Amino acid sequence: MANISLPGQPWIPMNQRGPLVLDGTYDFLSGLHHETYIYRARGDKRLVYTAQAQNDWDDRIVATPDIQSARDIEGRKLIFTSSAPCVLGNLKHALQLGGADLKRIEFVGLDAPKQAVCREAVQAVARGDASAASIDHRRAAGPR
Repeated sequence: MANISLPGQPWIPMNQRGPLVLDGTYDFLSGLHHETYIYRARGDKRLVYTAQAQNDWDDRIVATPDIQSARDIEGRKLIFTSSAPCVLGNLKHALQLGGADLKRIEFVGLDAPKQAVCREAVQAVARGDASAASIDHRRAAGPR
């Protein structure tokens, strides 16, 4: 386990997980699918991601009625609820594909407890504090 104190176990920083697998200290690395992406981006193909990719993306953008396209968000505030590269990076890429100039969008991270952050983002849009918000709609809806 990385970044977690366990009795009788050495502290392993997150950035040492990959090197410890590659040097033979460990045989298997669990979690953080993008760890393999980082190595592959550097040309190192020794790590292989064996888990199924997420097929049930439930992220949504909620927006005021005047937002009809990605370009309509330019010059306005968009709230994001996760700064993880695989979330915020995908959001920005999708907006670019939709024709938006990212330099013209004010991206604002919302600081709220994880179990309430999406609900808070939706409420911020409803109050007019932002024109749009990127949310995980399951988290925004609350427990099922």
